Amino acid sequence: MTPRLLSIRCAMLAALCLAPLMAGHARAETDAQLQQARTIMFSTVTSFVRPGYAAFHASGDRLVEAASELCRSPGPEALEAARAAFADTVLAWSAIEIVRFGPVSAENRFERVLFYPDRKGTGLRQVRTVLAGDEALGWTLEDLQGKSVAIQGLGGLEFALFGEGATALAEAQKGKSRCRYVELASKNLQDIGAELDAVWNDDSGIASIWMNPGPDNPVLRDSREALSQLLGTMIHGLEHIRDVRVGNFLGTAKKNGLPKTAIYRRAGLTMASVAANLDSIERLFNQSGIEHALTYDAIKLAKEVRFEIGQTIKTANSFEAGVEALLADDVTRARLEYLQVAIRSVIQRLDGEVSAAAGLSAGFSFGDGD
Repeated sequence: MTPRLLSIRCAMLAALCLAPLMAGHARAETDAQLQQARTIMFSTVTSFVRPGYAAFHASGDRLVEAASELCRSPGPEALEAARAAFADTVLAWSAIEIVRFGPVSAENRFERVLFYPDRKGTGLRQVRTVLAGDEALGWTLEDLQGKSVAIQGLGGLEFALFGEGATALAEAQKGKSRCRYVELASKNLQDIGAELDAVWNDDSGIASIWMNPGPDNPVLRDSREALSQLLGTMIHGLEHIRDVRVGNFLGTAKKNGLPKTAIYRRAGLTMASVAANLDSIERLFNQSGIEHALTYDAIKLAKEVRFEIGQTIKTANSFEAGVEALLADDVTRARLEYLQVAIRSVIQRLDGEVSAAAGLSAGFSFGDGD
């Protein structure tokens, strides 16, 4: 055998011997990635999703208590207590509403909690009709739950507590039917909160799907799909805040925007809810531990993303006036436009750098193309 043939044969034998070792290493690496994804998704469920729905459930309990007390003993103090409980429920919902799949998407639960945007004013017209008469006096909870989703949740409840005629709730003889609606809408929110809390606390249901990505999982078949779901939740949540929550009322065609389209404007909770939405993105990023899936510049990149999200929260929390006043002032309007730009920057970091560092960049984009 010539030296050249001997060299080739040795090389082939070496390759054959190394192949099983390399394959075993690849399998070990895949197993490690899958286990890491499971750890991240487990933390997402136990540290973010479950506490979020538990807090919403608890806020619904307090809201029902305040609404029932208002109906039993109407007066200015009881009305203010009910309004404060409503604000707590709005912020509790704002802290978890970026989760828009799974149990909350079944049985119209999301829309029954929050029918927004209401582009045609359907909910407003319907709740005004209900409050104009005494129809709600004879309703049960099941009656309300059989009505349009547009009047079952936070939107209709806000109008009843803060809209025209709301002061009648403080008067024993005038606000009985309206108060009955407030009580039933509160109980509906409590009911949905209890359902979501219970379903996510069941380890054999949706929580199991989220916490155990892998080849036997019908939804999240590998680490890539699990991390894509998690990143997509953050990115689409940010897009909704930028385009709908802020974009709707900021507008483009009118100098003073469209303040009447702002969510929770009657309760003065527009920007507080936006800040809570943004804070939920930050908490999901931190509590999921997704940075541990980043393969390069993990510490630096995670720190930069946290800083940028923090800037959006700080900006959202800096607005104290009502939406009309914010839009009428050139300085605050400019800050609202900056907020949109800052959110867009976070989206680009997550959709670009974080996605790539997590190994999700090949042919995949979460964003809306901007």
